[in-house]
Amino acid sequence: MAKKPEVEEAKEDPNRWLTSYSDMISLLLVFFVILLSMSTFNAEQVDAVSQSIREGLVGTEIADSKNTPLVNATDSPYPEITPYWTEDEYEEFVRLLMELFASSSIRDSVEIKLDDRGVVISFKDHALFRSGRAELSEVALEIIDKIGELLTHLNYSFILVEGHTDTDPIKTARYADNMDLSTQRASNVWRRLVSAGIDPKRVASIGYGEYRPIAPNDTAENKAKNRRVVVTILRAELIASDEVLLSETIGN
Repeated sequence: MAKKPEVEEAKEDPNRWLTSYSDMISLLLVFFVILLSMSTFNAEQVDAVSQSIREGLVGTEIADSKNTPLVNATDSPYPEITPYWTEDEYEEFVRLLMELFASSSIRDSVEIKLDDRGVVISFKDHALFRSGRAELSEVALEIIDKIGELLTHLNYSFILVEGHTDTDPIKTARYADNMDLSTQRASNVWRRLVSAGIDPKRVASIGYGEYRPIAPNDTAENKAKNRRVVVTILRAELIASDEVLLSETIGN
């Protein structure tokens, strides 16, 4: 009787896992291609939204965003600010303001600065008020009235009045603390500007107490620097930080 041929056992291929791995990679590739195709956006819609946001922030007409890039290598990343006043109006206002303070008894207690936002008038220490009081002095009433008169001829955007104190505690029958005192001082300047003809919708007041010092409250001289009322005449549309400030004012 003939013997059955012996069947040779199949040897296991040690590289079989590469086949499964290759299939998995192919599936992942297809999956990511599908995701990419689904996430394709409409460039025209993005341009339209960008232009709408920029127009809302600046408040002026902006060129078609297809022709004007949001950012380039030479320009600022922010939209160009269009000032409310012309250069001639600005120069005339500053000149008259300097003349006003030059002939005033508080000329050494007033500081005028110019920055990107506009004209900043800082009344130092006791220029407008007596110590621990919020009523405007006779000289202060006259000064604020004249500033208000000048402002009625200037095409400004908005006016911010800010009150500040030092860290010396105060508690009287009239003012609970420094925050109360600074708020009342800024509010009284606001009221006087409005009575001088300023539109109340274009001016706001807020008190910061001792919480926004410009110098350490470690000496009498530095404390005097921190006791101040600041009037800022904005030259253009409100920026984001100004809008936050106004929302805080309305809340208070």
